[in-house]
Amino acid sequence: MLARLVAVLVALTSALAAGPARADGPPTAIPQGEGRLILDGSAVGVEVMIREPGVRGRSLGRLPLTVDLPPGMFELIVDEPGYLPWQTSVQVIAGLEVIVSVEPTLIDDAQVIAEDVSELAVGANLRVDGESLCTLPCRASVTPGDHRVEILKRTMKPR
Repeated sequence: MLARLVAVLVALTSALAAGPARADGPPTAIPQGEGRLILDGSAVGVEVMIREPGVRGRSLGRLPLTVDLPPGMFELIVDEPGYLPWQTSVQVIAGLEVIVSVEPTLIDDAQVIAEDVSELAVGANLRVDGESLCTLPCRASVTPGDHRVEILKRTMKPR
């Protein structure tokens, strides 16, 4: 019984000495000449783009994520429906881990503003996702995201 207890304590001590495990698996060595970027935050699932000076942006993946990169200055960008655009600069240093909390602001409400561009548009019905929202000119709230928008107006009175 004592031998089993000692084995459990040795295993527990070894696990603690190895450091905390991350969501993407146990820690691994940082490749020679690279730095590690650990991205986490409350906006789980948003896509994070990375851009370095003089290079077109590319996707790193979705939160949370861990990537190894060459040393340098990078711009991190989130531009997802339902969030205000977010970006920050980060310096990656060879052999080191950099932890970044990615926290774009969630949009609670979006506004639709429909203006009449001519007298003919006045009184037209603005429909969002098949539901009547307002009569032009108008301003109304909708949930953030993609929607199907239609503007309908009868040109002749029914008989």
